Amino acid sequence: MGIFTSGLLRARRGEITKLTSADVRLDEETKRYYLMINESKTAAGTRQIPVHNFLVNNGFIDFVNSKKGSLLFPEVTYHNQVTKAFHIIRDELEIPSTNDFNEKRIVHSLRHTFITHVTPKVNTTLLQQVIGHELSNIGETKRYTHRAKLSELLIVVDSIDWK
Repeated sequence: MGIFTSGLLRARRGEITKLTSADVRLDEETKRYYLMINESKTAAGTRQIPVHNFLVNNGFIDFVNSKKGSLLFPEVTYHNQVTKAFHIIRDELEIPSTNDFNEKRIVHSLRHTFITHVTPKVNTTLLQQVIGHELSNIGETKRYTHRAKLSELLIVVDSIDWK
């Protein structure tokens, strides 16, 4: 679960627990894989999330193919198990449970870190679409804004350097 769930944490814990192999799809235009999130807590949460090539190059598609139509993480029966696994990995790596500002390092911190690192690099609207937030700060224009194509979203996930 480790590298794959950490790479997938642009999705929420509950969304990760529901992912099936059928939710990992190949976009014909870009030839890139993406997650199709169908069940989310908000309408904006229904979205496509591009999969970073780092995950693909490290066996994610082989992992997905081994699941043959079933849940990607069947051992995770409720979303708090993602939290528990994160704490175990964090503790094994001897990463302190809080940072210098006494903020807790929890599984949701990975979403915060992703957003923090990507924000200065990409268009906010594209970032909001990838992470499943409502489009904000665009007022009435929001009503007329279509979802971005997957090819436009690639810049969001590709702005993270996994090295």
